[in-house]
Amino acid sequence: PPNHVIGARDLHVTRVQVGGELLDGLFEADEQRSLVGRVLLYPVAEGGLVQTVSVGRSPRAGREITVPVAAEHALGGSVRVGARVDVLASFDRGQPAARTVTIVEGAEVVAVHTSKGLFGQSAGSVGSLTVSVAPDAAVYLAFAMRNGELDIVRSTGSGAATVETVDRSSLAATGP
Repeated sequence: PPNHVIGARDLHVTRVQVGGELLDGLFEADEQRSLVGRVLLYPVAEGGLVQTVSVGRSPRAGREITVPVAAEHALGGSVRVGARVDVLASFDRGQPAARTVTIVEGAEVVAVHTSKGLFGQSAGSVGSLTVSVAPDAAVYLAFAMRNGELDIVRSTGSGAATVETVDRSSLAATGP
C-alpha cells in the first residue's frame, strides 16, 4: 500500500520482457538494495513490477507541500518523482522593484500531479508538484505561492533542502 516502507523481504528479482518506455521506468536488479528503506507512493500488487514513479525517498523530518505550477515553469513538464529541484519566485513583475529569489534549494519531488482534461482524461502536463522541504522552508514557499510567480529548476546544490538566506522584508507584499 502507499506509505509502506520497503523491506528486503518485499523484493525479488525477476526477468521481464517489456518495451523500451516501460523498461526505462523500472528498477534494475542491481538497484534492489537501494530500494530497502524507501517508501511506496502508490500501491504495488504482490508480484507486480516496481516502477520508479511508485517509490519515494526514505521518510524524514520535514514538511511536504504541494506547489501548483504549469509545465512550462517546471522544466517543460519533465519533473519526476525523486528529482531534486530548486524553487524560484518572482515578485512585482513589471515594476521597478521586480526581483527573483531562490525560495527553496534541493527540495525532493515526492509526487507529480498531472492536469486533467475537460472530460477527466489526463492532459499529460504538470499541474502541481508535492515537494519535501525543511520545516521553515514551507512557510516561505507558501508565501511565495500566494504572492509571486514560481519556477521549478533542476537543483545543482548539495541536495539538502534549505531556505536561501533572504531578508524577510524582500518577501513582503507591496501595495499598488
